[in-house]
Amino acid sequence: MTECQICGGDLQDSYVRCPYCGVSIPGRTPIIAGTSVAPKNTKRRKTRFCVRLSLLSVLIVGGIVAVLLFSSNISSSPGFLSKPSIQEPLPGQKVQAFPLELKWNAVQQTTNYRIQVSLSDNFPESASIINESTKDPIYSIRTGILQPNTTYYWRIRAGTTEVGVAPSDWEVGWFQTQS
Repeated sequence: MTECQICGGDLQDSYVRCPYCGVSIPGRTPIIAGTSVAPKNTKRRKTRFCVRLSLLSVLIVGGIVAVLLFSSNISSSPGFLSKPSIQEPLPGQKVQAFPLELKWNAVQQTTNYRIQVSLSDNFPESASIINESTKDPIYSIRTGILQPNTTYYWRIRAGTTEVGVAPSDWEVGWFQTQS
């Protein structure tokens, strides 16, 4: 193992970028996603697995390369985005404000969020109030959409247009409107 000249992190022989600061390592052959590569004049290396939190990771198995995405808040398998965390309204919270703002934490590598609001906790289409997409980690529900003294369930998941990265799992919450 060698050491990164920028951050001092440990670098394995298979790394083409530092897993800690992301800087390219001089003299290392770049890996192209979805291709099988074996650098010329070098031996095939044993399986290597490297993880860089919140950044791109590479898995090399027998010369086959797969590019995976990891995050510091891993809640599902590699290649999935992290699940957003609900910030407002908190599960079970009683709300009076209209328009109502639904808020969640931003997820890295996300290009959009799918938001659903329903009268049922299993989100059937027949009970759907809102089924929208937004780019920001906030969604405003206009006055007149929600009824007073009603329990609503809402869920959010992160999505991306990046090839090979699946949407996150749903994060589910619920709130009650007051009169």
